Amino acid sequence: MSLAVGDRAPDFTLPGTGDATYSLSDYAGRPIVLVFYPGDDTPVCTRQLNSYNDDLNQFDELDAQVLAISAQDVSSHDSFSGKHGFRFPLLADTDKAVAASYGTL
Repeated sequence: MSLAVGDRAPDFTLPGTGDATYSLSDYAGRPIVLVFYPGDDTPVCTRQLNSYNDDLNQFDELDAQVLAISAQDVSSHDSFSGKHGFRFPLLADTDKAVAASYGTL
């Protein structure tokens, strides 16, 4: 699947860090930064997510919510997030259905 500018973003509901469930529709009307990343605790992904975390105030100024999505389970995300102090949720797309709906596989 391929999305183009102006296409409606596919909705989803996924479990995530903080023992919560996150739905794209919960953020209707707000800018969303969806970050699809391959894996917790990998060098490139760790740098990538830390860069978002370090500059989170820039997203806050735009009232934009960062949501990071990968195929690991919530316990892996909780450990990864706790280790690095991420201030945005990591969502568990264990069957990769959301990644597929966005064409990121």
